[in-house]
Amino acid sequence: MKDSSVIPLRSVPSVAASPKQSLRRRVVARPTQADIDYHAQLQGELDAFLRSDPLLREVSVPSSDPLKTLQLIRERLAHQAVILDFRRREDDKYGGFDSPQIVSKLITCLKELAALESRIQEIRVSKDMQVIDLHSESMQKLFQIFVQHIRTAAEAVLPPELKDLFFNKLETEFKDWEENTENALR
Repeated sequence: MKDSSVIPLRSVPSVAASPKQSLRRRVVARPTQADIDYHAQLQGELDAFLRSDPLLREVSVPSSDPLKTLQLIRERLAHQAVILDFRRREDDKYGGFDSPQIVSKLITCLKELAALESRIQEIRVSKDMQVIDLHSESMQKLFQIFVQHIRTAAEAVLPPELKDLFFNKLETEFKDWEENTENALR
């Protein structure tokens, strides 16, 4: 007797999905109101953080002091170096494999910190050595104002014959004043 419930496999219609179709439904996730509120709160916290960040405040001012800016960057780099060192130690405790990458980042951070320290020191030295350009336009104007005040005072107190003698002597004394002043400032 032939069992009618058993049919050959080749005669069963294919139920497998074609490669173009998937049996899984594709779900497009739309943000919920909780997601929107969370991201709005996160953006508000980020804005508050950016407003309170001393480095961003210093850099945003066009006439900011470069020494102060470099000191803030140095502080930020030192903070990051400490965080990296902490992560390296924690990674070593638990046998992590990221330790070489963290050490590499730490070394880079410390190199940058050393270069920044060197630059800060250069700026401090250059600030201590005030450079005066005696040939600059502003210095020449300052000298003219100074001579004009001397001329006004001399005209007020000296008789005409002494006034001419005084200005001839003054002109002789100030003949090479820029070079003499540069030599005195060295």
